[in-house]
Amino acid sequence: MKKELVLLFVISFVIMISSCSLISKVGKKDTGVLSKDATTKESAKKVTEAEEKPESGLIGPGGCKDRECEQYCQQNPIECQNWCNENPELCSKMLGTAGHEPIPRGISQEECQQNPQKCLEFCEKNPRVCPEEHLKNLRSGMGGLTDIMSIIGPGGCRGPACQQFCQQNMKECQDWCSENPDELFCKLLSGEMMPMPIGGFPGVTEGVVKPPQTIISFAKSVSFHDNAFTKEDITKAKELGANMVTIWPARFIKNNEVTFSPERLGPFINFAHQNGLQVELRSSFGGESINNYEKFKANALKHVADFAKFAEKYKVYRIVPFGEIDNDMLNYCNKITEFSKELLIEMRKHYSGQIGVGVVGSWRDCGYNFKGYDYLTFSAYPQRHRGIDNWLTPNLNVNAESDDALNLAFLTKWARGVADRSNILILHIGETGVVNPDDFKRADASSYAEGDKEKEAEYYQKLFEQVSSKINGISVFYNSLSNYFSIYGDPAEKVVKEWYSKLGPGIEIKEDTTKLIVANPIDLSQVVRISKFRSCAGHDYSGFNINWEKEPISSMKHYIIANKQLIGARDTVKIFAPFDGKITEVRESDGKQIFISANKDPKWNFIFFHTSPLSDIQVGTTVKAGQLIGQGYMREWDSFDIAFKQFSFKGEIFDSPFMHMSNEVLKEYELRGVTIKNVIIPKEFRDNNSCPIRGIIDGEEAFTGETEKDDFVTLK
Repeated sequence: MKKELVLLFVISFVIMISSCSLISKVGKKDTGVLSKDATTKESAKKVTEAEEKPESGLIGPGGCKDRECEQYCQQNPIECQNWCNENPELCSKMLGTAGHEPIPRGISQEECQQNPQKCLEFCEKNPRVCPEEHLKNLRSGMGGLTDIMSIIGPGGCRGPACQQFCQQNMKECQDWCSENPDELFCKLLSGEMMPMPIGGFPGVTEGVVKPPQTIISFAKSVSFHDNAFTKEDITKAKELGANMVTIWPARFIKNNEVTFSPERLGPFINFAHQNGLQVELRSSFGGESINNYEKFKANALKHVADFAKFAEKYKVYRIVPFGEIDNDMLNYCNKITEFSKELLIEMRKHYSGQIGVGVVGSWRDCGYNFKGYDYLTFSAYPQRHRGIDNWLTPNLNVNAESDDALNLAFLTKWARGVADRSNILILHIGETGVVNPDDFKRADASSYAEGDKEKEAEYYQKLFEQVSSKINGISVFYNSLSNYFSIYGDPAEKVVKEWYSKLGPGIEIKEDTTKLIVANPIDLSQVVRISKFRSCAGHDYSGFNINWEKEPISSMKHYIIANKQLIGARDTVKIFAPFDGKITEVRESDGKQIFISANKDPKWNFIFFHTSPLSDIQVGTTVKAGQLIGQGYMREWDSFDIAFKQFSFKGEIFDSPFMHMSNEVLKEYELRGVTIKNVIIPKEFRDNNSCPIRGIIDGEEAFTGETEKDDFVTLK
């Protein structure tokens, strides 16, 4: 971002986020700050107190008396607020609000997540509704509204004004915090206090969700600043037509060094992946005021290494750790080529995805080259002295030194030229937007063209008209919790949605060549339970695993349990070919066993037990993935079985078919609550927990069924 320095912690966000984080933490301990239970208990307490409290004879707003007043004020809040302003002492005695607005009807946990500032204000005005511990934390310097608004920072700045001050005076802020490390402002700035993402995300994620199997051909992205997002924002981003989200992780200043601590963003990335959205991590490092190049480079190399490691861990699709490298390297333009190459080498050590670099201005072009990078982004912000209209008037016949070089058409042409000389094919608009009256006041807002919401919509319409055919992607700010160039809820939102629709999906489905099972082998609509791999259900069906280790006695297949009402019914639970293959064997066995070998790897066979195959399903028949081949045989039982087995000269190998399913197939099961994690019992567990045996039946150990509740996954 233009003139963005290391300080990215927007205090106005912190106000909201810190409060919500505390509410969430306290809620876990106290069964929810404003949960239904807590509210119910509190309401009951109020009733009891009201019954025990004698009538005072005091007359309140609208002529209400004593206990009547709370109900009256819930229905007439404005009248009561005016009355309280005129009668603060009586208001305090009767309503306990000390001049604030009367006690509202209540506020839900969901409302707190969506609007934390409102939630905090509610708790401050209505202490009887919120646990005492919560209010104590708020008032003790742990992120309460009053504390943040009243903090005095470097240069005498107060509250949110410190954001602007520190953007312009980074060194002074660093030095001040070195002398005042215990100040709340410095704890937030250093990352010692790290507000968690709001919107229902926990602070630390468990596990990593695999990204969608897509390749971005035209990036239709929405940007979220650090913590300013909710689950609803992500869902709405998909509704907007986005195929990618761009996250701006913050960095923190401590001991004059920059640290990168983004783990709290893991749940956000996971949720985006669950919703079929790819993720880009984007950042600006901040080097304008750095006068020691070697120290700056050392910090930058560490930063991109941490950036890359985190991105690799969470399977992020793209990263651009230097979103405006010419701005960040303002004092070292002649070193940009060399510098960017060193950064790339370091990132490639840790990250396997696409790596991008960003530029902001043609007037700073000193011939740098970004050969080796996968994509290039450029910033496109209308400038105040040009105005929106002039800035959008196509003008290609200018030079880089001219003011007209700020023109969008010229800027796009220039950025494409930088990409061409760097042998980069992919060009994105990484940042763009118009300052409108609802945007927060940036330190450098005076440099941006200002317009109303209609002008903002007009801007996006013309932008897409002029350059969408000349670029390979664009990112727009779209979060509900920040007005930072955001189009959320503005007329521009409709414009972007229409254009995102016109541009098509912008993705290609990446074929998962590593997985054999590419079609769901069973119709899940009539299935109620599935037994786990290595369960103690039924009888022994075990042997070697894929590592040629002898497994303990267990069931290394899956029983498919249908609704009991289907016993005796025919043609109900359909079965399908899981891959392109050939029928290698059909056996009689309470119905029939069907063996299908995979064309891609014939040594692997998918086996259906106790089925009724179609008449044309015979040995030697070729089948296509997803082809109907029969039904489960449920004339006497409510189940049939599936297994995945490898036949080789060494012997038979057993594995769970879930380990060989494509992501698309796994998603069908995940929607019903079945995952690899809960449908496969680890070998280590079975090694230490033998299956109880009731005897030998037909030459196989039959299990007692004592562990049935642990042997099955019940489908949603």
